[in-house]
Amino acid sequence: MLVEFSQIKNILYLGQPSEHGLRLLDEHTTMSKIIAFSKSDNLVKRLSDCRKGDERAMRWIFEEYGPKMLGVCRRYLHRNDLAEEALSSGFARVFDYLHTLREDLRFEGWMKSIMVRECIDTIRREKKYWQVDDPDSYVNLSTHEVVDSGVHAEDLLNLIDTLPAGYRMVFNLFAIEGYSHREIAEMLGISENTSKTQYKKSREAIQARMDIQKKTKNYSYGSL
Repeated sequence: MLVEFSQIKNILYLGQPSEHGLRLLDEHTTMSKIIAFSKSDNLVKRLSDCRKGDERAMRWIFEEYGPKMLGVCRRYLHRNDLAEEALSSGFARVFDYLHTLREDLRFEGWMKSIMVRECIDTIRREKKYWQVDDPDSYVNLSTHEVVDSGVHAEDLLNLIDTLPAGYRMVFNLFAIEGYSHREIAEMLGISENTSKTQYKKSREAIQARMDIQKKTKNYSYGSL
């Protein structure tokens, strides 16, 4: 049963909800729980089939999570062919080590960590790991302390994509994936201070690019 927006609005904003409103809200909540449970139950069944070598279940996992995981790989790797390669090898590792996953409902987070590590390995193989081309062209040392919170998510991802490999890697791991600098240092085989420095410079680089974009837009509007 779908609850119309006007019904939800009445329930939330017109004072004490009516008995009818409470019933609608309760039915909507119950249906949401049923749908969530159904999806979780379906995932557990598919993972169980994958562990038995069922190719149809593996194909379902790939089709269900592939696009999102490709987006993860693309954040770390400039070239589409490298991102697709990391995705392919990452899924192979997912199915190889699926038996080690203890809690099936944490599957997506577990899979994402595998994809991130595949991206790290790919960058190492490409020998572009901490290579930075002319840092001064990316970093404005007088930029703000924090990245502007008003930027759109898509614009921010595009800006991240322009960073050198080292900056991009640390920024993704710390700001987006939520790893600590100590964890990043262990993952990448660098010092904790190096991780902090790379993150600081990546923020400065992104803010510098944003400032340039704002000035360009303001100039364009002013010339109309």
